[in-house]
Amino acid sequence: MSRPGLVTTVLLVALAAAGCGASSDRAEREAVSALGVQASPPPPSSLKCSAVSADPRYIAAIRQHGYLKVGVDQNTKLLSYWNPLKKTFTGFEIDLAHKLAQAIFGNPNAVHFRALTTDERTSAVQQNVVDLSIDAITINRERRCQVDFSTVYLLAHQRLLVRRHSDVHSPRDLAGRWVCATKGSTSLTTIEKWQPRAHFDGVQQRTDCLVALEEGWVPAITSDDAILRGFHTQDRLTQIVGPLLAPEPYGIAINKHDPELVRLVDGVLTQMQSDGALKRLYAESFR
Repeated sequence: MSRPGLVTTVLLVALAAAGCGASSDRAEREAVSALGVQASPPPPSSLKCSAVSADPRYIAAIRQHGYLKVGVDQNTKLLSYWNPLKKTFTGFEIDLAHKLAQAIFGNPNAVHFRALTTDERTSAVQQNVVDLSIDAITINRERRCQVDFSTVYLLAHQRLLVRRHSDVHSPRDLAGRWVCATKGSTSLTTIEKWQPRAHFDGVQQRTDCLVALEEGWVPAITSDDAILRGFHTQDRLTQIVGPLLAPEPYGIAINKHDPELVRLVDGVLTQMQSDGALKRLYAESFR
C-alpha cells in the first residue's frame, strides 16, 4: 500500500453505527428507528445518462446456466468475507445472495461468487463478468448511469475509525493529517468536503486501510460504518468516532440491459422485508 501515501423505495433495513460510547448507541437507535422510512432521493445533478435498451438475452443466459454470478468483497467481515479455514464466503451480503438464488432457482447454492475490488464493482456488471454485485455499493447518480440498482437493502453512514485513545474525534482533527479510504468509493469525496486540508491515501483493498491504521501510517480510516464495524471485530483496539458524515444507501448493482433481473431481485427483497427475513439476516450477521 502507498505511504500516507442498504419494485419499492421503502428502506428495508438500517445499519447501526458500531463503536463505543453514548454517541454510537444513539446512532444505532436512530438507524433502527429508520426502518420503514422512505429512502431519500439522490441530490440534484446535471449528469445525463445515455438510454439503454433491454436485452432478453441476459436473463435467458442466467436461466440457462442455472446460477447467479455474484460479485462480492472478500475482506469485509460481517458483510462479505472469505473464510480461509472453512474455504467459504460468509457475511450478511453472502447470505443475501443465497436467499436470491433460493428465490430465483429454488436452490440457495445456485450462486458462484467472484471476489472484486472496490473499483471493479460496477465495471464487472457492465462487462457481464458477474450478473450482479452485492458489495456495499452506495447508490448515487453517477453509478446509476453505469448500472441499474435494486431497491435499498441496507442504509449505512460514513464515519471514521481510529485507534483507541486517539486524539482524532471528528474530521476537524484531520487537518494536515492522513486519512485512508478505498479507491472508487464515495468516502474520499465526502471526507474531502468535510476536511479539505486532510491528506488522502486511496488504496485498492479495504483491509489495506486497516493495516495502515494498525501500523501507524495513518491516524484514521473513513468508510461506511458497516465496513468499519467489521474492522472493529478484527481489531478491538479501534473505535468508530465522529458524526454521521453522509448516508450510504446500499443497492445491488445489475446490468442496465437486464431490467427483468432488477424486477426479480426487487420482488425478492420486498418479500424479505415483508416477512422479516431481511431483518433476521441483519441481526444474525451484526449481533
